[in-house]
Amino acid sequence: MVAPDGASVRVFHAPEGVEFYRVEAKDALAPVMLDSATGTRWNFQGCAVEGASKGKCLERVEAIQDYWFDWRHYHPDTTVYRTRR
Repeated sequence: MVAPDGASVRVFHAPEGVEFYRVEAKDALAPVMLDSATGTRWNFQGCAVEGASKGKCLERVEAIQDYWFDWRHYHPDTTVYRTRR
């Protein structure tokens, strides 16, 4: 999930078979995701703020957003997998 600032990211475990769609957020506290199963709106903290799942929160996955060259510096044995088009 990308925050309304367009730079911050968060990752969550989604229930099986449920897809999430980004919705326009007018401010930092506005919902930023809509789920395909119930139409619930979720905020950047991964908590349902409107809809059938209101009050529930998704389990957060630790993740970072980084540049490739930074990753490669600390993990020099990393291999890049590329498919042919």
